[in-house]
Amino acid sequence: MNEKESNTYKEYKFSRDNIQLINAHVVQITLNKKVDTWEEECINNLQAAIKLEVVDFENILAYLKVNVKVKGKKNRRVMGDILVVCKGYFIGNPEIDNDDLERLVKLQAFPQLLPYIRSAIANLSTMMEVPTIVLPTIDIIKTIQVNSDLEE
Repeated sequence: MNEKESNTYKEYKFSRDNIQLINAHVVQITLNKKVDTWEEECINNLQAAIKLEVVDFENILAYLKVNVKVKGKKNRRVMGDILVVCKGYFIGNPEIDNDDLERLVKLQAFPQLLPYIRSAIANLSTMMEVPTIVLPTIDIIKTIQVNSDLEE
């Protein structure tokens, strides 16, 4: 592990130890079928965004919005679009100031809320006469590094 990865891991671990997810649920889910018959093998292109709402000095609502474009592996044609929004209620250690709290919740919102979205998409797709869509697990440390590199 290089120094940058080590620092990212320490920051992630600090956020994990000082921020707790109290409640989470899916607030929106849509699957638009673009074609009637889907290929068995698909490529899922995922885009995610996080929005925070400060409730008070130690409580934050986080919204994770995930858009998935499902494309056929053979013809690369878009077969469907999926949109899921998950809301999570986070509390932080009271000793953390507001700016740090927002930063730490932002680090935790994605890994904490993504499993709810992954489950919702898999369950919905099984009821839609399409191949089950299972989002892959994600290397959180690498994702944090890539996003921090983009913000710099």
